[in-house]
Order: sequence, then C-alpha cells, then structure tokens
Amino acid sequence: MGALQIGVHGIPAKVNRGTTITMVIWYRQTSKDNAYPVLDGLAVGTAANGTVNRAARGFTVSLQSPVTHRWEKMAYNGAFQDYEATSGVTFKVTPGYWEHLNVRLTLAANAPEGLVQIVPLPMEGLDLLGSKGQSVDGYLSVDYPIYYTQVK
Repeated sequence: MGALQIGVHGIPAKVNRGTTITMVIWYRQTSKDNAYPVLDGLAVGTAANGTVNRAARGFTVSLQSPVTHRWEKMAYNGAFQDYEATSGVTFKVTPGYWEHLNVRLTLAANAPEGLVQIVPLPMEGLDLLGSKGQSVDGYLSVDYPIYYTQVK
C-alpha cells in the first residue's frame, strides 16, 4: 500500500544533563491515499551491556500539537515503553509531502549518563481514506530509525 518514511533533525552527538533539546521529526507517507494518524511520540532509552532499557527516569518529552500548536507534555507508557501524546489528535497527512512534528526532550539533573537511544514514533495508528473519503483497507510499512546521543 505504501510506506512511512521517518527522519529526525536536531539530535546532538553529546548533551549535558539538565538541558532540553528540541528536535524535528520529519515523516511522509507514500500511499496514494490520505492518512489520518493518531499521534504517538518518542521512545527514549539508555543502553547498558548492549541492550536497551527504556526507563522513564530523568526524561521528560513534550510535543507541539500540529493542530493547536500548543506544547503538551507526553505521558510515559510503561506497557509500550514510549512517550505518547495525550490529546488523541488526528490530522490529515497528504501522500508524498514531508510533514513534521516538533518535540522537546528534557534531561533532568538525575538523567542517566551514557549512551541514550532515541526512536521517533510519529504515528500510533492511522486510517487510510480514498479520494472520495471512503475507508481503504491497507497499511503503511515502516522502518523506525534509531538515533543516539551521549549524555554527560
């Protein structure tokens, strides 16, 4: 049916605890239909012994709503080990156009030092609608990129 392509701009190679970084998640979908996603967010984790532990301790994530343009704190979901938008905002994503989400990651003074993994998750789920507004069966394939920053 199509793919969801994702990239992030603004993740530094190194970051100090007690700071906030603002990043832009870029994405586009390549199906021929309009997508109406529900916002998701970001997975943030620390690397230890080659494995990832997505602990919420020391991190706060905020998202600027593409609809209201207000910043909102995202909730940590331990079951899925990610930060999720709480507003349930749905909006139209036109095929072939790059869209973006502004996200802030704040590292508290007690954030763990070391390598931190950041995985952008711009959509939790979506509906595909055809040119006449009819529901379309299908899905978007996606490969979520993984980014790293060193926290000191």
